[in-house]
Amino acid sequence: MIRRPPRSTPLYSSAASDVYKRQGVDKENEPSADAMTPGAAQQGDYSYPRHQKGAELEEAEVALIEADNDKVLLSAHDRVTEPGFDPVYFDKTTGNFVITEAKNYGSEDKPGYIGDVSAWDEAHFQKNWDNLSTKIDQANVEPATKEAMLRAYINEDYEKALVIGPHTKVSDAKLDHYGVDRVVRLDPADLSSVKVEERASTRKP
Repeated sequence: MIRRPPRSTPLYSSAASDVYKRQGVDKENEPSADAMTPGAAQQGDYSYPRHQKGAELEEAEVALIEADNDKVLLSAHDRVTEPGFDPVYFDKTTGNFVITEAKNYGSEDKPGYIGDVSAWDEAHFQKNWDNLSTKIDQANVEPATKEAMLRAYINEDYEKALVIGPHTKVSDAKLDHYGVDRVVRLDPADLSSVKVEERASTRKP
């Protein structure tokens, strides 16, 4: 059973403002992440500008999560083997996991639109959730926090947060389809410009 998490805290703190000032160039008709050279995603060696932009957004997101002492970032997934969750963290203030997906498409002249979120598709989501148990075991945290994380995992207490770049668009229908709880607009070149939109989840309690 998926329980509706509380809404007491925002996704990110306002820490760090001058990090990751790189900027990519959007490119049409690029192959998917699954078609990349094996090992490239884990090493951060993205072969296409769109993938580079995605990596920059995810790095900026991780920087913000790590700057917040109330959040426990779990180890990254193996993006080479199958679509996995992007950064997942445990929020100690709410007792919930936050499962994020980072998308950074488009440019100022030509916005990019999100088509799907493979890691959140039914075929992948449950397996990715099951894999979190190993990452929880690996987390270097105090026993009380580990216990809280295990409790949230067993109860399936989580939120979905879609993190998008400054020129990325997503329809309400797509957000409803994936049961997104929160949309975070983040510019990797200016971490102080984070905008958070809370949504009423369409997931059944």
